[in-house]
Amino acid sequence: MTAFDSPRAIDRGARWFAQGMSEHLLGIARRNGAPPESLAILERAVDALVAAARAGETCARFEDLAEVSTEASRRALLATGLVSDEPTAGTLPLVLDAGGRLYFARYFDYERRLAAALTTLARCAPRSAAEQRESLDRLFERNAAALDPGEPDWQKLAAALALRSRLTIVSGGPGTGKTTTLAALLACLLERDPSTRIVLAAPTGKAAARMLSALGQAAAALPETVRSLLPRESYTVHRLLGARAQSAGFRHDAAHPLALDALALDEASMIDLALATRLVEALPADARLILLGDKDQLASVEAGSVFGALCANPGLSPRCRQALEDATGIPAAAIAPSAGSSLAPLADTTIWLVRNYRFGAGSAIGRLAAALRSGDPAALEVLAENAGELRLHAPPAGPLSGALIEELLGGYADFIARLRGRQTDPAAMLEAFERYRVLAAVRRGSRGVETVGEALEQRLRRALGREAPRANPWFHGRPVLIERNDYALGLYNGDVGIATEDGRGGFEVWFAEASGGMRTVPATRLPTHETALAMTVHRAQGSEFDRVALILPEADNPVLTRELLYTAVTRARSEVSIYSAPERFAQALSRAVRRSGGLGARLEDAAQPPGTRESQA
Repeated sequence: MTAFDSPRAIDRGARWFAQGMSEHLLGIARRNGAPPESLAILERAVDALVAAARAGETCARFEDLAEVSTEASRRALLATGLVSDEPTAGTLPLVLDAGGRLYFARYFDYERRLAAALTTLARCAPRSAAEQRESLDRLFERNAAALDPGEPDWQKLAAALALRSRLTIVSGGPGTGKTTTLAALLACLLERDPSTRIVLAAPTGKAAARMLSALGQAAAALPETVRSLLPRESYTVHRLLGARAQSAGFRHDAAHPLALDALALDEASMIDLALATRLVEALPADARLILLGDKDQLASVEAGSVFGALCANPGLSPRCRQALEDATGIPAAAIAPSAGSSLAPLADTTIWLVRNYRFGAGSAIGRLAAALRSGDPAALEVLAENAGELRLHAPPAGPLSGALIEELLGGYADFIARLRGRQTDPAAMLEAFERYRVLAAVRRGSRGVETVGEALEQRLRRALGREAPRANPWFHGRPVLIERNDYALGLYNGDVGIATEDGRGGFEVWFAEASGGMRTVPATRLPTHETALAMTVHRAQGSEFDRVALILPEADNPVLTRELLYTAVTRARSEVSIYSAPERFAQALSRAVRRSGGLGARLEDAAQPPGTRESQA
């Protein structure tokens, strides 16, 4: 069975799209005089590409759909006149590259353009960070007490690397100090040049707000002269690029670049290929880009696993390691292995943060997260301990019981108490709501977001004495999750707000702003939304809660992967409850996400010829 015959393949809506696309391209191929064997392989190719896109992949493996020899099938596909096998692609709708990857042309073009832009950044002649040795020593002095003898300070190294390069990629899980590293780096940039224009961004409004808040906390120890120069606002990527309400385009692009000197993008693992391409292309020619994320999290919902591909090789060249020793005092021999060749064009740009400052060695959540990252079966042993911060519940077969729904709702006790007290401060209500979240691996089914969320809402209404007909979903304190971007309103997929009565018989919904304030939108103007008592793990990316409850489905499902488990567990700061049969958890632990993509190959292509630019970082 090939990847394209698997259960993850095409659902009904995608099949309609594939059928329409197939009919369109087959019609053109027939007019081009393509033989029957070419038409057959073309139809399979379109089905495969639609299935790949729905799985978040940018391409399909051609060998998986070749019914005869791969070379014969390749010739047959090229004979349709609709497939390019040239490295630069062109105007044809499909591309088959030298590595046997089959693309819709737009995905190939995005990979090619992103690789070219990133390679240009990485090629810039490095600037010495040694001149700021004193600043780096001062800013990371407190880390020394937490490090083992001889252990390098990866935060300090990441900051030094970013001072040296125009492109820096920092990967680390929650608690590894990405924001601390960023605060120190920005302080160094501002000490070097106080006029540096720094911009903060993240893929979602929630992530952008959390980034700004966390940076403010991390910068508390900095001198006031530096703190006063730090950004006071953060942006979603769409808002930063200037998304147009009535268009798929953006105000900023290569011809109309962003007005900034340094861009720090948090939660970079959430950004898809198309958006990453447009963002990097909109950077000014001399800008600095810092990508912060967690390579072990779920990748973007849309096609592409950009961050995972970019930070796959953390190797540093001997020359770079010596430069980092000069800047930090950390011996070169203790700094990362030599750069490999898999992502050579981006060598000397990536550092993994491995020391966790939030979860100590005895933390059950920390130990579970570490085991999940590598698929270590010891994760089951950690769960079986049922330590204070971890709980594994194995619900009986069938729909979740009323008692279990009550137990899940109990996590919102502080929030419910505020609603019963007729709390009117939306900021306080939202803060209480955001301490806990029920997460589900799937959307549909008896243990999916739709069913569990509806059951939670019914019991919440009953507890508040505000039961109402289904036609009227609104009540004071209703938590709302936005499901579609509305650029005109400045609302984005994943934003969470709280409804209050507007005094005129209607409702308004309050949303937190990245600046720390609140703003309101009439309930009648909201884009597609739902009650937010339960959400998928994917939607929870970019968020953190004190406590998390994770529900896995009864039956096995392709979405159950170690990346999903890791992402869910690391949303919690202090407590995780998992509702799953042990064997279902074990299946998820044994399955890793493997997305097909060719960004690494495009980076190698972009590195030829190996000319360099002489600009300074």
